[in-house]
Amino acid sequence: MRICLHLGPPCTGTKNLLDHLIINEGLLSEIGVALRVSQDHRNWLQEAIGLNADMPLDREPDEDILAPLNLPEETGTLILCDPYFMGPLGRPYANLYWYGRVKPKIEAYYRAFSMHQTVCSIALSDPARLIPALYGENLRTGNHLDFKTFLGKTTPEKLLWSELIERLQLRDQYRSIITWNADEYAFIWRQVVAAMTHLENPQFLEGRVPLKQEEPNVSQLEHFLKEIKPLKAKGDQIGQSHWDLFLGHLGQLNKLPGHPRWSKQITTELSDIFDEDLYTIARMEQVTLVERPDLFGYAKI
Repeated sequence: MRICLHLGPPCTGTKNLLDHLIINEGLLSEIGVALRVSQDHRNWLQEAIGLNADMPLDREPDEDILAPLNLPEETGTLILCDPYFMGPLGRPYANLYWYGRVKPKIEAYYRAFSMHQTVCSIALSDPARLIPALYGENLRTGNHLDFKTFLGKTTPEKLLWSELIERLQLRDQYRSIITWNADEYAFIWRQVVAAMTHLENPQFLEGRVPLKQEEPNVSQLEHFLKEIKPLKAKGDQIGQSHWDLFLGHLGQLNKLPGHPRWSKQITTELSDIFDEDLYTIARMEQVTLVERPDLFGYAKI
């Protein structure tokens, strides 16, 4: 069996991807694709990986490890998903690396399912967009850090997705990875689903992606933090409604001065580095980079 584990990470459109998979579950089941992407299945995955994390390399994994999933006999591809597999929302990087602690977990994943063909999928995003988005999620969920604390000792210009993919491949073992630019998902979602499921005719997939909404920049997020600090000091609950109100007034905040630690020069530099990194990733062994169709309508898969 072929097992495809989608790793997320957060703020890269995992919900959209799962919606498209679930909407098309009937079509996918006809070609032997089974989806197990609920929270219960994530809990099972973590337990299955945990049980095999310290297993000796010379011991075969449990042959019935998939039994709790009650898969149809004709299943040829199993899709799993855990957008927090690589690490929690608050620690997306460790000094110079994206998700610096992922190696033991990915080794345990490969070990647990070594009797099957394993592949990982991961969406990549321009750090100039992703880091503020992750910071915003931390603020929204009540982790009210200032941006400097959120960055820690990390130098964003040195964060390379290609380095993370090498670790997911276990460096020189060249494990199969499917990846794409999450910022182009609206244009390539059918090709992404096809790459994960081996569906030959993605044009038959149903679904759509929502219109892209404006995301707060760092300056606006720092403004939000400054606004809620007095409320928090008084003991007031900072709920979702306050975040929604803030998002509703983003248009009025566009003239805020640029954040001293996140200038336009930095965002431009990060985007340029990201483009170069994608070029490197496209040429890595056993890596499938799903790209936007060219002018003639051919997708590069």
